[in-house]
Amino acid sequence: MKLENSVFPRCRILIFKFSIEKKFDRNFGFSNIKDFYKIPIISVFKSHKRKVISGILVTSLGATIVSLLFISMVSYLKNFGNYNTGEITYLTTISMIAYLSCMALMGALSDFIGRVKFLTIGVVFLAIFIVPFYELINLHGNLLSMTVSFFVLGVISGVITGTFPSVIAGIFPTNIRYTGVAISFNVGFAFFGGLSPLFASMFNPIYLVWLSCLLCFIGLKLISNESRIITFGKVI
Repeated sequence: MKLENSVFPRCRILIFKFSIEKKFDRNFGFSNIKDFYKIPIISVFKSHKRKVISGILVTSLGATIVSLLFISMVSYLKNFGNYNTGEITYLTTISMIAYLSCMALMGALSDFIGRVKFLTIGVVFLAIFIVPFYELINLHGNLLSMTVSFFVLGVISGVITGTFPSVIAGIFPTNIRYTGVAISFNVGFAFFGGLSPLFASMFNPIYLVWLSCLLCFIGLKLISNESRIITFGKVI
């Protein structure tokens, strides 16, 4: 009985894994790789410097969202908003539920609407919404308005973080894709994600979110001008 309980779930996971893999065309890029780089990071910076910069700029907003609007939000609500523990737990839970629920859905919608276009919409909405969001926190609004505000923040964040990883993966050629994505993610999250809480304690966090939105928008503009996005074996 114990064997069945441990084996059958794993078999179902494997079947689900193979059913997903069948939907992807592995031959459109990986089978045609002829160049092999012993040190791929050097090749990336030599031949695809502009794309790496674009990837870092796009990642900057995702890193700011995760670090500033989720991880550091607890301390901000406590130190600057004077919220109690129960209120903080409730509001951050609402935001996280909306965020996690919408992330996969928004990523799927971006496949039909267009990833760069969908991500740009999310950037614009965040840049606009972040002003009343922080103003409401500082005014210590009623429970209903705060609940709606944190829920909307989670939805908008899901639009951005559910889309930008696929955008970054799509701008790099297959033979250096892992390296390009790794550099973009690690540099973006190390710099913007690591320093966002520090800068937010020194300056108005709204300005920091605006700066990240501007950098992400510039990165998207560079992507649109230079290359097209690869998705499901197709170029769009």
